[in-house]
Amino acid sequence: MKTRPLSYRATALSFVWLIGALGCAEPVDEPECACDAERPQLTHQTNPLAIAGRWEPSSEAEASGQSASVPVTEAGPWQGESVSCSGTFTEGAQRVRDWLFAHWPQVSDVQGYSCRAINGNPNVTSIHAVGRALDIFIPLDGGEADNDLGDPIANYLMEHADEIGVQRVIWDRTSWTAGRSSREYGGAHPHHDHLHIELSVPAGDLQTPFFQEGLPPPTLSPCAPALAGQGGVIDSEGPCLALYGPARFWRSVEGEGYGGGLYWTNAFQNERPSNWARWRFSVSQSGRYALEVHSVPQYSVYPQVRYAITSADGVNEVTLNLAGQSGWVRLGEGRFEATGREFFVDVFDNYASETGSDQHIIVDALRVTSLSGPVEPPPGGAEPPLGGAEPPPGGAEPPPSGVEPPAGGESPPTPLPSAGGEEPIGGMSPSGRPIPPTQGPAQTPSEGGSSLPWETNETSAQGGSAGCEQGPESDQPAWVLALLALIFSARQGLRARRL
Repeated sequence: MKTRPLSYRATALSFVWLIGALGCAEPVDEPECACDAERPQLTHQTNPLAIAGRWEPSSEAEASGQSASVPVTEAGPWQGESVSCSGTFTEGAQRVRDWLFAHWPQVSDVQGYSCRAINGNPNVTSIHAVGRALDIFIPLDGGEADNDLGDPIANYLMEHADEIGVQRVIWDRTSWTAGRSSREYGGAHPHHDHLHIELSVPAGDLQTPFFQEGLPPPTLSPCAPALAGQGGVIDSEGPCLALYGPARFWRSVEGEGYGGGLYWTNAFQNERPSNWARWRFSVSQSGRYALEVHSVPQYSVYPQVRYAITSADGVNEVTLNLAGQSGWVRLGEGRFEATGREFFVDVFDNYASETGSDQHIIVDALRVTSLSGPVEPPPGGAEPPLGGAEPPPGGAEPPPSGVEPPAGGESPPTPLPSAGGEEPIGGMSPSGRPIPPTQGPAQTPSEGGSSLPWETNETSAQGGSAGCEQGPESDQPAWVLALLALIFSARQGLRARRL
């Protein structure tokens, strides 16, 4: 597994260096971020997000791909823009693009139409020019393909190639064409930041089962068994909560919240979300259910938190005031069907108006309760969590009154860029990834306003952040600083002896 390197600087032993390293808490103007390079990142964790080598399709995807009977139609010879280009996406490609955005939240952008010949072969028309190709952008992991995010999409498209009408997939230095085995891709671009997919001519014309059946949602493996008839709780520490967006702008808190843990990030002003979360669940009994979110006042600061409930009736957006609220707060209700399909509740961090500083948004547990009639509570009075740890006796209580709220906090960065070829900001997988922990209010991000210290007026959704990406203030524990001071003192003593 490829991992992000640990940026330890073992040679930093001098007092001058120590002062300089601590001084890096303030942003610097040099575009090379020289100060960042010298700072010891002692709290970095290794994340197995990129897999060594190229993408290798799953055994199910490989078997389906080899037996796929999708007709493969190339775009023909290049005869110039007026002859060879369609002018836009085919209707099928446009609908697949919308479907990808709706059901694969790790996708940062989907592009594709381009009137041109194949790169490297000016005599052959690109499938992009006839509107049957899509480029599905996935956030990079330290410059590498993020297999944790991209592989599930590539495997799914291979497994459902006949149903959708996918004739080719290129992803992370691997190419597959319908009816053949996958093979290593040796093109000029490694396709590590996006999947290239091609639709067949029938798919472009909406003539495959996928379109005739109304673009059904992906049939993915559920994160946990379906909720019992009375409902249940999706705990933040279980497998059915997914956190998305740059990991450095999520904070975890242990010992608080439902089940003894919660997450938070900051609200910020932007058209697109940066850090957001999704609870997933399915039900074993069809009917209407009430939805509630768990709140802890110290981490529920922003008063107008935006949610989206995906039920059997579609998507319903809800704005909820959680500021200062404790315990379960009603979010709304919806109709959910026992068909094995998963439903979602999403919470977002982006808002149309200015949010101010330190406007924390909590992500804790979601409670789903049947409205079909009175439901006997489970033994002990605790709601059965879905895919999470049992709550502590009597349920998780909010922190005692008088506890200071988290100090400071960072607002998220500019959201994922939409421009092709730009490196999107990294994200978190549905399986969950290590994120910076906090041990209560003392270890929270550095104080700041609603914008990041390294952002300037040049920051945009297309261009990314200008200048250095300066992370939170150093979270180095006291023993590390004490050790460095001890080493410095020892060296000074040895020097004095020599003198």
